Amino acid sequence: MYCLKCQKRTGSNSITKTLTKNKKQIFKGNCQVCKAIKCKIASTLKTGGDIKPMKTSKKPNIILEETFYNPETGFCGINELQRKTKIPIKEVKQFLNEQDVYTLHKPARKNFKTQRVYIHHIDEQWQSDLVEMIPYEMKALFKSFDIKHFSTYSDKKASIIERFNRTLKEKMWKMFTHQGNHKWTDILDKLVQGYNNHYHRSIKMTPIEASKKENEDQVHENLFPSSKEMFEKFKFKIDDTVRITKYKAIFDKGYLPNWSTEIFKITQVHPGEVTTYSIKDLADEEIKGKFYEEELTLFNNVKEEYKIEKILKRRTRKGVKEMFVKWYGYPEKFNSWIQDN
Repeated sequence: MYCLKCQKRTGSNSITKTLTKNKKQIFKGNCQVCKAIKCKIASTLKTGGDIKPMKTSKKPNIILEETFYNPETGFCGINELQRKTKIPIKEVKQFLNEQDVYTLHKPARKNFKTQRVYIHHIDEQWQSDLVEMIPYEMKALFKSFDIKHFSTYSDKKASIIERFNRTLKEKMWKMFTHQGNHKWTDILDKLVQGYNNHYHRSIKMTPIEASKKENEDQVHENLFPSSKEMFEKFKFKIDDTVRITKYKAIFDKGYLPNWSTEIFKITQVHPGEVTTYSIKDLADEEIKGKFYEEELTLFNNVKEEYKIEKILKRRTRKGVKEMFVKWYGYPEKFNSWIQDN
């Protein structure tokens, strides 16, 4: 006999027959397992009529974890995991954003919209690419002319110069192919002169015309037409924990992690045509520069457990053994003493 309350096999010496309101015959008795009095008793757990069997279901997080970490069905993206588990997409996203495996190997975008270089007047900003500057002489020269020297904190440096280099080299190599040699000294001046007299779509005139003071306002309007600022919804908010992207060269292995092991916090949101963010590390040290949304990925599972990369040294203090360790994926400033367990 089975107790329909605890769903377990049981024995009972006081089984009685009763009729329901619908004139159906049922058995009742005292269960020796769950100690229930006058509960429904049956010879099998396959019940029918007005008796509903108990349902057991796993929690969504357990289903997601079992599916994601299964080599046959898992280690997939958001949509695929949602399709396999039938769990709402919001819960799937939340689960994956808490997993080291997913956030470390998540694909990282390399090409995306970035901030423009805004200038207002002629000679307001000059760009240079890979030039040798003797530190003290250049510093003194800049100071005498009230010139502020700065460099960006990203891999995107002198964008205007890079675009000019590309145009110049394209024409130069076409000339090399035409000439059958790589002599450039006798054609360089002509190429530069041709570039300066060539109509540019962005400024809607030639560089020579754009360099005239009377055309300054028109050039600015052509480059930066006045329009209402429209800010998109922010992807991250202050105090969100994130990883930062690892820039890879062309031949770097694509299956290696795309994101940093180290975790950072959002400290400031900079709205604009392209939203950027300021971040700090877990030691509250601000990271120089600003980051685009595509350079950050959310990680919601900051915990107190971290992997040890290397034991640097050991010591005993007041009878307690300790070791000085380097934490995996974190810089040396995070090295610390912990108990040797």
